[in-house]
Formats: sequence, C-alpha cells, structure tokens
Amino acid sequence: MKEVKVDASSLKREEAEKLRELLGRMMRESLGLESRVEADSEGKLSFSWETDIPRPYFRLLLKKFLHRSGLKERYRVISDRKAGYLLRRLKTK
Repeated sequence: MKEVKVDASSLKREEAEKLRELLGRMMRESLGLESRVEADSEGKLSFSWETDIPRPYFRLLLKKFLHRSGLKERYRVISDRKAGYLLRRLKTK
C-alpha cells in the first residue's frame, strides 16, 4: 500500500480543520479509509491515507469531494511530487 498525503499547510487552521473533518468523513464512508492527521510546529495540518488507489483517481476523488461539498469555487487540488497533493485557496479577483 502507498501513502497518499494531502497537504493543507497553505490554508488557515480553521479552514484546514473543517476540510479535514469533511474529507475524513467522505473517505471513511465511500472508501473505508481512515486518515492520519499531522500538525507541524506552525500548526499547519496535513492528512494522509494508506491506499492502493492510483494517484490520478485519488485526485479525481478529491476534486469530486470539493465539488459535492460546494467548495470548488474556493479551493483547488494541485499535484505535489513528494507529498501527494496540495489543497490551495483560489485567488480572488
């Protein structure tokens, strides 16, 4: 099994906590995956899963999660070679 990591360190702590709760529930209910949460010294969060799901499909699942949660207009998923994926807030115009 591979570890897939979603880094939410660029988000505010409150936003990351809310996303962690929603994303953790979605992964648990739809795929049966339990997430691990890690906080660094600055209090930024990242969460990870042990899974055999291919990376492109996992990214698609993240995008679907944002769309279904109504968060697609505020966040985007960016591929990161070492960590897995980054969740970033979209720039406002």
